[in-house]
Amino acid sequence: MTETTTETLDWALAADFDLDAAIAGAKRPQRTVRILTRGDLRDRLDEIERAAGTAKASDDPERGMDEPSAETLLEEFRIVRDELLAEAIPFRLRAVTELEVEAANKAAKKAGDLDTRSAALHSVAAAIVSPSTTVRQLHSLREAVGDGEIDKLIIATNELRRGMVVPAAPFSRSSSSDRSTRR
Repeated sequence: MTETTTETLDWALAADFDLDAAIAGAKRPQRTVRILTRGDLRDRLDEIERAAGTAKASDDPERGMDEPSAETLLEEFRIVRDELLAEAIPFRLRAVTELEVEAANKAAKKAGDLDTRSAALHSVAAAIVSPSTTVRQLHSLREAVGDGEIDKLIIATNELRRGMVVPAAPFSRSSSSDRSTRR
C-alpha cells in the first residue's frame, strides 16, 4: 500500500486548487518503441560477437595476418549496430482508453482478425501517434519483421494502458528505449 502524507496532498487540498485547470493540462502517457527492420544485421552482430570472443588484439604476435583483430571487430560491430538502429522505425504510442480498445476490438472482429496478435494490432493502431499507421500496414510490418518485433508494440500499448510509473531514479545506465532494441 502506498503511504500518503499530508505534504503529498497539500497542493490538491489547497483552497485555490483548480481541478479544471489540472485536467486541461493533463496528458496521456506516451512512449517511443523502435521496431528493428533489418534482421540480417542482427544476425551479423551475433557473428561478430562470436568472432570477438576469440579475437586477439592487433599487436598480439599470435594473431594471424588473416585473422581480424579485436579492435577491427569492435569497429565493425559499432558500424553494423549503428546501421541496424538507423533502419529501425520509431513508433510513438500513447495510452488508449477502454472505449478506444472496445472500438478497436469491434473493428478487429469486423475485419476477421480473430487471432490474438491480429486483434491486438487494432489497439496498437489506435495507440500510435506517429508515424500515421493503419492496421493493414501493421499486418504488413508483422509479415516483414515477425512477431517478436510486433510484440514490442503490443506490450508497450498494454503497459501504457495500465498507467504511468514514476521512475525511482533520475537516470539509469541504459535508457528503456535502448533496452527495447536488444531483442
